[in-house]
Amino acid sequence: MDIPEISSALLAGFLQGEGCFHIGKRKDKPREFNPSISVAQRELQTLKFFQSLTESGNIYYRPENAPIRGRPGKPIYRWSISQREDLIKILNAVLPYLVGRCRRKAELVLEMTITKRNHHQKGQTRRLSNSIILERQGIYQRFLEANRRTYG
Repeated sequence: MDIPEISSALLAGFLQGEGCFHIGKRKDKPREFNPSISVAQRELQTLKFFQSLTESGNIYYRPENAPIRGRPGKPIYRWSISQREDLIKILNAVLPYLVGRCRRKAELVLEMTITKRNHHQKGQTRRLSNSIILERQGIYQRFLEANRRTYG
């Protein structure tokens, strides 16, 4: 399902303000990267609305978040999207409406997602070629640079 334009703009605003575009790197498999989008908050209905709108991702419940200044944390919900097709659909829908560092990070998450998608054929598992591994490592380095806060 395609996301309607007005909904894409609404979703982009939500992700720009509350979301996290991320590329994880596994310590046990240093050549493997995991792009994702997530939003963590206490308002379950908001997350359910966007999950329903996009027909993507899962919502996880954490009964107690980490303690803050010695006081127990509050319960929190996290909407997480990590499936390739869902990431591609959502990122293509929201990119025209994102700005600044958030847009750059989203572009790199999309680029990382597409490099693996283009390499694997449906139903086949093959080792990534050295050129794809180098390309993905370069994307990850650019993501780390985009993730650094700059002041000035």
